[in-house]
Amino acid sequence: MDVFEMCETCRKEYTDVLDRRFHAQPVACNHCGPEYELIVENRRYTNFDEILNKTVELVESGKIIAIKGMGGFHLMCDAGNEQATANLRARKLREGKPFAVMFGSLGELENYVSIDKTEKGLLTSWRRPIVLLKCHTELAPSVNNGFQQMGAMLPYMPFHHQLLEKLQTPAIVLTSGNLSDEPIILDNELAVETLSGIADAFLVYNREIFNRVDDSVSFVVNEKPRLIRRSRGFVPTPIKTKLNIDGIFAAGAELVNCFAIGKENLAILSQHIGDLKNYETYQFYEETVEKYKKLFRLKTDLVALLRAWPSTGWTKR
Repeated sequence: MDVFEMCETCRKEYTDVLDRRFHAQPVACNHCGPEYELIVENRRYTNFDEILNKTVELVESGKIIAIKGMGGFHLMCDAGNEQATANLRARKLREGKPFAVMFGSLGELENYVSIDKTEKGLLTSWRRPIVLLKCHTELAPSVNNGFQQMGAMLPYMPFHHQLLEKLQTPAIVLTSGNLSDEPIILDNELAVETLSGIADAFLVYNREIFNRVDDSVSFVVNEKPRLIRRSRGFVPTPIKTKLNIDGIFAAGAELVNCFAIGKENLAILSQHIGDLKNYETYQFYEETVEKYKKLFRLKTDLVALLRAWPSTGWTKR
């Protein structure tokens, strides 16, 4: 946030020891904070009301939008529009896997899926993961692609709330903004360059994302939450063990990789990395390891490896 110089009002709140925003690092407003921009063909919208209204228009007309989230870009379209969801599936080369969907409220979500008490707690928690739920009413067929479960979540960014309040559709597809098998994209210019064959418009903001992170995915078994993908909202919260694992680096596997580092009796897992056979994903792995080493001051005493996988090659350096 240091690149956004505080206006007089924000600076007064930041420096007043009696103010609730005293030394709150993310303090900002519409005048001095990050700003949204909507890019549609050769036109750029910078007025926020125009951005919001135009985004609603695009979604409701069946367009696909690349939207910058908290940990990277998403690809968004109307989850009730079969043509839009089929186009997204074809353009993204995503043949079988279902799309994640975001509903505006718990009440709207209950019109399509069955939700028990534990699932409701997951959905409404501050972590806001994707939760796998049993469907009883279908959205567009290409969303689930024949599966009887839906991966659903609730809004977790202010723009999500504002957009879904205005949309006529109850839900939007919100899938990772990347090409198949590659990591989620962070950079505005790279998103426009890479996703131009998929997205009809780009909704960006001018604050850099430091740490790439996907949405977490969970489900409930016997009233207990279980994580399939541990990322946004859960990482890097450590897992307590009964052993001293200080200085151990667990490199992780080749497929659906994540790694872990040991600090005293705490295992600190990385976010979901992906399949390391892909070069861009392997670069993401290297970047994240370096960030964790710096953030947690890791001094490696022991390295745990699994066969001759790409992660093994990195540890031999």
